[in-house]
Amino acid sequence: MGPFYASIKFKTGEEILCYVKNANPEEDILLIENPVEVEEVDIPGIIQGMKLKLWMKVSHESEFYIDGDTIMTIKEVNTHVINFYKSCIKRLDEVDVPKKRIKKPQLKREKGRIPLDSNMGLLSSIDDARDLLEQVFLKDIKDNKES
Repeated sequence: MGPFYASIKFKTGEEILCYVKNANPEEDILLIENPVEVEEVDIPGIIQGMKLKLWMKVSHESEFYIDGDTIMTIKEVNTHVINFYKSCIKRLDEVDVPKKRIKKPQLKREKGRIPLDSNMGLLSSIDDARDLLEQVFLKDIKDNKES
């Protein structure tokens, strides 16, 4: 049997998605790669879907042998599930890679305070902001009177 993407349901009730690299029916063993646990998310009236998380949380290996006695059922998955699985694996791999730290520029302090500039959110003076808000407010009043 050749390699394939599968959903495996264990006798414990646990379900995983994985890539089955090798299935050996004589020895009743599967070699799987990058297994992720499938967890149903159901918030009544709000959202229903599934959440994927690492199956083996502390292992840094990507391949595992599964004993056939622990499996309740196994099913090959369609291309939509395969694409979803691949994107999740990619995102999980990106989380494992530590990101480079970006050095923040050192700010010069003046008398114990950091001076404000446009990069920190300072866009205008209080008088300019007040004029802008008055214009918006007055325009809103005019629009409400006309309708």
